[in-house]
Amino acid sequence: MGEKAIKMDIWSLIETEKALEGKTLDEFKQWVKDEIAKEDRQMTEHYKQMEQSNTTYDKAERRYLRAKQIAKKYSIAVSTVWYWVSIGKLPQPDAKLGARCTVWLEENIDKAMEKIMKEGK
Repeated sequence: MGEKAIKMDIWSLIETEKALEGKTLDEFKQWVKDEIAKEDRQMTEHYKQMEQSNTTYDKAERRYLRAKQIAKKYSIAVSTVWYWVSIGKLPQPDAKLGARCTVWLEENIDKAMEKIMKEGK
């Protein structure tokens, strides 16, 4: 444990001792329950924020996929990816990086695949 962490733990113990000074055993038990509940609420909020950040696409987190990656992600053949692009089920590629390197924004593919799954192939 680093020196800073040790100092924080000591400070936390001192603050806890000050908060509990003169308390009865029942008051101490209630304080512990309240602290646990407070931490649970904080963790729940933290997980909600993580969940939201995983479902929204930030410009800094944009990810590009090639046809092979799309096929693997959705358990379809690469030829199906290209066929669905040709009939308009999937969007046109977002960029062509080279003669044999075409990519789509993952968020565009995810939206299109949601629509396909709702409609039922």
